[in-house]
Amino acid sequence: MPGASEPVPSLIYPEVREGRYRLLMKGTDVVVMEVDVVGGQVTQATWPTVS
Repeated sequence: MPGASEPVPSLIYPEVREGRYRLLMKGTDVVVMEVDVVGGQVTQATWPTVS
């Protein structure tokens, strides 16, 4: 459970509007994942690990 025993990184971006976002690898056009942002709800995503 978040916050139960250790800090959990979190960010708030009030200017982000509801919708689907493509998250790119920095400095490229490579789409790593897509995230749906729903107004008034917490959006959670985990960046994939590199193997």
